[in-house]
Amino acid sequence: MTRAVVKRNLNRGNTQAIRQTAGLGIGLIASEHFFSSMLTSPMTTKRFFSTTPEGIEDTMDALKKAVGLSMVSGSILSYVSKSWIPLVTTGVVSAFYWWEYCKALEGEI
Repeated sequence: MTRAVVKRNLNRGNTQAIRQTAGLGIGLIASEHFFSSMLTSPMTTKRFFSTTPEGIEDTMDALKKAVGLSMVSGSILSYVSKSWIPLVTTGVVSAFYWWEYCKALEGEI
């Protein structure tokens, strides 16, 4: 969005586009934050944690927690911004991370 569009929307009192854009960006950042703070990289997961049952269990536990926190934050952001975009954004990011870490635990990356 250009400055002119933002300014025009603000002057008209139309903040929906701004809320949706902010919701998209904040949803991405918040979701990624939970995964990066709770899990190692997929390559590290493959190399060190996919070889033992305890490592797989610990990684899946952290992955479930990160997905849960991500979806809760997306729900709150959707409520606050009055837009469904943050919830969809966090859902897509969570699905990608789930797929990536499951592949890492199977040794496929």
